[in-house]
Amino acid sequence: LNERMRLACQNSKKTGIKVMTILFRETDSATQQLLKDCASDGKLFYMAANENDLRRAFEAVAGEISRLRLTK
Repeated sequence: LNERMRLACQNSKKTGIKVMTILFRETDSATQQLLKDCASDGKLFYMAANENDLRRAFEAVAGEISRLRLTK
C-alpha cells in the first residue's frame, strides 16, 4: 500500500498537481517520511499532534487553496 501511495504521489506531482499532506496523531517515523515525501515540498507537509495543530494545518491548506488560480 505504501508503494502505491508513493507512486500516486509521484505521478500527481509529475503532472503539476500540488500535493499537500496532513498527518494526525501519528508517531511512526516511516509514516511521517512517507507523507513528507508525498507533499510537493516541505512547506506543504503538516504534522498535527492535537486538535489545535490539526485546525492550523487545515487553515494553512485553505490558505494555499485560496491562492490557486485556474488558467487555460
